[in-house]
Amino acid sequence: MNENDLHDRVQVQITAALQRLALAAHWNSDPRVGELLDESKQLLDVAARDVRLFARGINPAVLEADGLRGAVRALADRFPGLVTTRAVAERYPPALESGLFLALSEAVANAVRHAGASAIVVEVDRDGEFVVGRVTDDGIGTAQPSPYGGLENLRRRVAALGGDTELHSEPGRGTRVTIRLGPVVGSEVTQHR
Repeated sequence: MNENDLHDRVQVQITAALQRLALAAHWNSDPRVGELLDESKQLLDVAARDVRLFARGINPAVLEADGLRGAVRALADRFPGLVTTRAVAERYPPALESGLFLALSEAVANAVRHAGASAIVVEVDRDGEFVVGRVTDDGIGTAQPSPYGGLENLRRRVAALGGDTELHSEPGRGTRVTIRLGPVVGSEVTQHR
């Protein structure tokens, strides 16, 4: 699948979801549900924009401007009260930042959809020459990779970048996905305050 196919396929799905949200909003009379529908529409609008950018090989603007730290904060902002972040203020090579951000986004999406979590924490830090990203939730803890599921897609994406993925999921105690990418050459890393 090339970038145009990816864009077209996902864009059609997002457009269909937006149409269904508009229909639900039309039939809805509960203001609280209306607020949720509006928030969902805003999230899909952002996703549609990001898909257009990714299909053209462009990272979301916040990733380019603020690196992983800013990008994971922006990701958390999409899920207020649910997702929090802890990230070091370092910049890494663009391919590493983009790859790790996509993997972390996928792990967060899986946790939001399937974990039944009340808290999700996204962390990015250094472990020697490697950059480590973690997504930890306090959900049901029954995550298992399946051949065509999101966790397997995440694992393949990280492996293609030369990294590895670890999954620790314990029933009733939540799930932690750990992603390691690198090594990072010291000259390619910059500190930000």
